[in-house]
Amino acid sequence: MAGAKIVGYWFRGEGDEALPPQLQFKNVIWIDRGHRVFDHHGIQGKTSVSIVAEELGIINEKWIRPILNHVHRSDLEGRSEPMDLNDTLKAIAREINDDLKIMEFGVKIATAIIEFHRQSMRRDNKKAAEVIKEFFGDETKMPERIGHYYQLLQNPNFTRPLDFAELATVNAELAKQTLQYIAADIRKYQEAEADVRKAKKIRVGRYFIFAGESDNPKFNVKCREKGAALIIQRNSDGHVQIFFNNKILGTQVTEIAEDLIGALRLRENPDLSKKLPRIKSILRSTGKIEEVPEWYFFKGEKGGCLLLNGSLTSPDVPPTKIPLEEISEFASDILRSHLQKIGRRWFGGDKTLSHH
Repeated sequence: MAGAKIVGYWFRGEGDEALPPQLQFKNVIWIDRGHRVFDHHGIQGKTSVSIVAEELGIINEKWIRPILNHVHRSDLEGRSEPMDLNDTLKAIAREINDDLKIMEFGVKIATAIIEFHRQSMRRDNKKAAEVIKEFFGDETKMPERIGHYYQLLQNPNFTRPLDFAELATVNAELAKQTLQYIAADIRKYQEAEADVRKAKKIRVGRYFIFAGESDNPKFNVKCREKGAALIIQRNSDGHVQIFFNNKILGTQVTEIAEDLIGALRLRENPDLSKKLPRIKSILRSTGKIEEVPEWYFFKGEKGGCLLLNGSLTSPDVPPTKIPLEEISEFASDILRSHLQKIGRRWFGGDKTLSHH
């Protein structure tokens, strides 16, 4: 495997499905796809990167630890920091409408940052700050998010593993190109405000559900900032993504997400009701189930959850047949049910709360 060359990319699907027959090529090493040797889906606590590192015999080398930790945090826990590798690659993927170009550009960035760690290079915050200032011309023209990061770079001791500063230290020109996509992505964040204003706000006890139509990838971020506990985003092509705000919903996120995905799958394929209750656990399971290919349930190690009917990497998934209004009603009913459960635990017993 050490001598393997990248000859192509397949950037479709949710990741945990088997490879279709037309992609089962000989003499090809598949990574992160198709239930093959280097696919982490279904293996608790591992990422495809860690599996490859084990195969190459470098899993215990000091230089690769920050890389493995970053991938684990972003892939399994769903967390990233502004201007880090995960944040940057997502911005690029949202701005380039070409899978091959996304992967080629992403590989260049990742390769530069990997080189930074392999060579044990000293990060140059001053150089990174200069690249940012040169790109925008003036600090006052920087978007707030980049301006904050720029200020952090004024401290020579500031560090953020696998971030823009490491990239700029290795390849300043590539860092400048990357800024174009990051800046464009931030503009989308600013533009998302209009879609959020048009979204329907549904109050369920102390929680708010925001449901609206938008193709803006920053729609859910804006909704979170405005206090949404649950966000339902319908795209113009009919696909729907459902996001959960862990900071508001807390430890009950997983149970709420499981209840909602179960309800959606049952509604998507009503024939499954004939198999209840034995199929209940399958309806609530993570990933994709064969009976309902429209919905994918992601659950991170730290409790983060996503319900996806299509995504950036899965545009070929059939759009849901469930109207946005009906999805909103399912979400409202499930949130209300969980509030009642909390109330019963708080007051004791198992009686339904009365309202005065």
